[in-house]
Amino acid sequence: MGVIKHDNLALAASGLNEVGATELVLFTSSRCQNIPARIDKLQTAAQQSCKQCGRSIPLKVRGVLTFQQLLAQIPKHTVFADEKESQTTLGDNIVSNNLPATRQPQSNFEPGSKNNLIIGPEGGFTDAERTALCQVAKPVSLGPRILRAETAAIVGASILSVQPEQSNPKQTSNRGAQ
Repeated sequence: MGVIKHDNLALAASGLNEVGATELVLFTSSRCQNIPARIDKLQTAAQQSCKQCGRSIPLKVRGVLTFQQLLAQIPKHTVFADEKESQTTLGDNIVSNNLPATRQPQSNFEPGSKNNLIIGPEGGFTDAERTALCQVAKPVSLGPRILRAETAAIVGASILSVQPEQSNPKQTSNRGAQ
C-alpha cells in the first residue's frame, strides 16, 4: 500500500487485520505523501484490532519500500487496484468452481496460495508507474467508484477473504493483501 497520512494508515492496518490480511507492506511512489510511516504505531493498531475481531496473530506491517524495490519484490499471484481498469474486477479475477468452464475468468490467483493486492496512494499511480506494474502484476478494478486508499485496501482484502468459501468449500486459505 502506498504511504498516506498516518491516521488513515492506522485505519487501514486495523481494518486489514480485522478482515484477515496477513501482511501490510508500505511503499513510496510519485504521488505518495512525504510523511514518515511509523511502523511500530501501525503494528500497535493491528494488535489492538485483534481484540475486536477475535484474531490471535495480527497482520505484520513492514516497509517502507521504494517503488523500484516494490517492483523487484512482487511475487506471483499479484494484482493491483487500478481506477482506470474497466474490464476486470477483483471479484472476476478469482477462480469460481461454480461457473462452467466456458465462463471461467482468467485468474491471476491460485486456490490455497498467498494472494497479493497492491493499493496505490491517494491520487493513484502515474502512467509510468501503471505501465511498470502491468509488467509484473494484473490491473483490477474494485468497482465503479473511486475509493480512498485506506478504503480500497480494506475492500480489496475483504473480497479476497470471502473467496475461498465461494470458490472451493473444502479449500482453506490464509489470504494476504499488500
